Amino acid sequence: NNNNNNSSGGVSLGEIGVFSMTNNSNKRGRKLKSSKPIADFFPNTTVMFANISGFTAWSSEREPVQVFCLLETLFVEFDKLTSLHNVFKVETIGDCYVAVTGLPEPSQDHAVRLTKFAADCILVMHSTCQKLEAQLGPGTADLSLRVGLHSGSVTAGVLRGQKLRFQLFGDTVNTASRMEMYSKDNCIQCSQSTADLLLAANKKTWLTSRDDPIPIKGKGNLQTYWLRPTRKLPSIDNPRSSFMLRAGSISNKGSMLTMDDSGSSLVAATRHKSQTNAKDWGNTSVDCFVAGTKKEAHLVDWNVQILLESLEKVVVRRQALEQAEGGPPERIRSTTTTTTT
Repeated sequence: NNNNNNSSGGVSLGEIGVFSMTNNSNKRGRKLKSSKPIADFFPNTTVMFANISGFTAWSSEREPVQVFCLLETLFVEFDKLTSLHNVFKVETIGDCYVAVTGLPEPSQDHAVRLTKFAADCILVMHSTCQKLEAQLGPGTADLSLRVGLHSGSVTAGVLRGQKLRFQLFGDTVNTASRMEMYSKDNCIQCSQSTADLLLAANKKTWLTSRDDPIPIKGKGNLQTYWLRPTRKLPSIDNPRSSFMLRAGSISNKGSMLTMDDSGSSLVAATRHKSQTNAKDWGNTSVDCFVAGTKKEAHLVDWNVQILLESLEKVVVRRQALEQAEGGPPERIRSTTTTTTT
């Protein structure tokens, strides 16, 4: 809106990249504070709320450093995806990640892009928590993402004060929050307005109508839809089921959603196999099958991973001693001589 830009002293909404990082001593910060409010109306957007399911119980049993390790690691990965999908990150509220498409630059495919982004966030959430379980303890891999999407108009702008903050306002934001609240673990729920945009974009196969309408304050019961833009996500009927993940990770070259869904896959199940470094230890493997509960399987896998990491440290220390002494430690040489004799 050129009128808004001119009335704000030449500072436009689209020119501001890191609102919360501008401090009082910054020249840009002084200009913003002395100008008129920076705000605009965006008629066509899609808003996403993504919340970590199980986070409250998990964090109550962890040290503060562990809690922030999880959040920082996850949100950094989500931030990388925003660049990949051209998504605007609004803010994080506790363990909730808020993002939007359709602003500051308008776009016709805002619903499609945010759906793909949400699906990639679920996949990254799963793989990241699997990797962090050895460091943060059992139960970390059980955490999941619950996502809600809604499309409509929003008012967006910068709230000034001691710290500048970019904010979204309007019924679209509130409804998107409700979509997340009534969603399921590892699932994306969207409103009728988002579904209509996806249908118009020939994405009918992504949509599954929810059987039970959800109650929204002030709106009554609303018909919503489950979104599954890739077979890599768990089924809607069993959202806690195993993920189908191709070997590899998301890169700047493309999204997980652009990868071929067919072919071999890695199935995250209770049967876990870890192959150690054959060069250091010989051809050693740990093949552990747990017929008990999923929680017991994660606990066993976690202990196996801790053991393997400890053994790796022992090997590294042994190699360092050998290099320092010019050969195997005396104890090992003696044992070898005795055995040979």
